Amino acid sequence: MDPGLRPNPDQIHELVYRGVSREFCSALASILNESAIGEFETIVAWSPVAPAPETMPRQVSISAEAVDLVVSAAEGLRQQRSPSKQTFSGTIIQFRHENRDDPFGEIAVSTMRRGRQSEVRVRLPLDTYRAAWDWHNAGRAVLVEGIIRKSPGKSGIVDTPVRFQPLDELMFPDQMAPS
Repeated sequence: MDPGLRPNPDQIHELVYRGVSREFCSALASILNESAIGEFETIVAWSPVAPAPETMPRQVSISAEAVDLVVSAAEGLRQQRSPSKQTFSGTIIQFRHENRDDPFGEIAVSTMRRGRQSEVRVRLPLDTYRAAWDWHNAGRAVLVEGIIRKSPGKSGIVDTPVRFQPLDELMFPDQMAPS
């Protein structure tokens, strides 16, 4: 999140992912609103059992001047809705199944999202994963419908697709597409 700028919906989702709540932001805003407070600073001591990721800051300071942004974040957290299903299509560009005992495989689909080329991973039961391999080898694009879960620094993933099928079956349902 950029300091000094109102958080956008994606940044609000990331705050939630990192454990920030509306109540936390409201309490922080109350602290920053006190006339004697010029800056809030905290140092985080991580457990030696589970060390912090190297990208996580060890120290955070927030100027009292940022109180309006903290209030805005609290309001954004209040307004968050459950993620909704999305539908996208594209070509399968990657397959991953690392553990023989895992009943799921994962594919990556190259698609357009928000006007940009992106990859979305899709977790599939092995029988569907194997069918996807055949569709990929036949050059067939796929249609995916489900909730895309975002993780910081990673492409989105659909854990349980509601629909996953070759796109040509949707366009020509009465004709059997070449396999």
